[in-house]
Amino acid sequence: MFTSPFADVEIPELSIFDYLFTGLERDDLERVALIDPATGAETTYAALRAQIEAFAGAVAARGVGVGTVMAVLCPNVPAFATVFHGILRAGGTVTTVNSLYTAGEIEKQLRDAGATWLVTVHPLLPQAQIAAEAAGIPHDRVIVLDGAPGHPNLRDLLTAGAPAPEVSFDPATHVAVLPYSSGTTGVPKGVMLSHRNLVANVEQCRVSLDLRETDRVLAVLPFFHIYGMTVLLNLALRQRAGLVTMPKFDLVEFLTNIQNFGCTYLYIAPPIAVALAKHPVVDQFDISSVHTVFSGAAPLDGETAELAGRRINARMMQGYGMSELSPVSHAMPVDRHDIPVSSVGTMLPNTLNKLIDTETGEEITDVGPDGVTKPGDGCRGHRRARRRQAGDPQGVHRARARQRTHPGRGDGVRGRARRAAQEGAPGGVHRGDPEVRGREDPPQRPAGARGGSRLRFSPTTRLAPWTASGSRR
Repeated sequence: MFTSPFADVEIPELSIFDYLFTGLERDDLERVALIDPATGAETTYAALRAQIEAFAGAVAARGVGVGTVMAVLCPNVPAFATVFHGILRAGGTVTTVNSLYTAGEIEKQLRDAGATWLVTVHPLLPQAQIAAEAAGIPHDRVIVLDGAPGHPNLRDLLTAGAPAPEVSFDPATHVAVLPYSSGTTGVPKGVMLSHRNLVANVEQCRVSLDLRETDRVLAVLPFFHIYGMTVLLNLALRQRAGLVTMPKFDLVEFLTNIQNFGCTYLYIAPPIAVALAKHPVVDQFDISSVHTVFSGAAPLDGETAELAGRRINARMMQGYGMSELSPVSHAMPVDRHDIPVSSVGTMLPNTLNKLIDTETGEEITDVGPDGVTKPGDGCRGHRRARRRQAGDPQGVHRARARQRTHPGRGDGVRGRARRAAQEGAPGGVHRGDPEVRGREDPPQRPAGARGGSRLRFSPTTRLAPWTASGSRR
């Protein structure tokens, strides 16, 4: 069993709202939380918290509470944060819907998640309305944030004057969100994540991702996806950073927003890294404010990452995760420049990894003289932040039963053998670099530790337990 190089962090027994907003200091209240680049409008942390409380009160007065599932079909706009956290504050459960879905796909998720409300915006109303009617959701339960006849809108809800409700639930078991993820096994399935799951992953990410209150994050990856939900939205809010929202990706707009709003931290997917590395239009913009670019959601090859980093003079980092893990499990510590940029980094705190030999089925425990194990299939789990998977009655209930029967079995992630051959990168899981291999390894956790998700590690799925001190370049 491989353990994280970091000490366990304490996971607060709080709802995600209390975790993010009840501890706001006086200096935080007037910090800018959200910026709408279309208008330049800014929302402070004080205003955001007030809006969340107002929205929670308004929907609670209409019957929303513990046990209510509300679907959110909305691009990245500042109001997303108000609605998302307002529903959670009221005790409801949010199922986030892909903004590109057709009416049929929306209907399927509404039915599967048991949603009785739908929140959307006017440009998406045609398909949203068709889906809502098919799923039996009446017009007065379809909230159109920017307004539409016959539907509640955000302005009216925020000015309704209803107080935020008193709610009671167990953060460890109450389902906060139901994002849908297809993984590698076909149709999208709902993933049940509790308040504790969300809180835990933010707390874990704070160790490796050096995001600060002085940072300004360009939020281009969708909030409806667990990557955007946790790493962009919730982590940024916890760190009191500022978020510049982008409803969709356009390279020129992306670069313009960085230049105009002084964005310092970018969370991206590999196609954006390719553009930063190679597209000629990048040279037309001043994006020197960017100091860190973190790529996730898919593998980013080392050569492209290095090209992008050199071109814009920024630190390039990668991470790995999955929806069931809320989602981050590995990330590159910011102060370890000796980790190759092709690596997904080290295990986050409170986590375990176990490698299984694909030929013999036995656990891999031996580490070679170069500090690297042989490649194998990996089982990964939280020590304190258990995850639960859920979804449609057929596909996901089977998955849950399979996980109970075969701990650690689940969706896999493909290896990167081709890049290993190209880069000559060593394989397996690194236990440490030459300077730290000789130190005593941390105590091993029990082999029967509960929880886990199957990962497929190959020669360039590099997971090096380096130590981080939290410094920034």
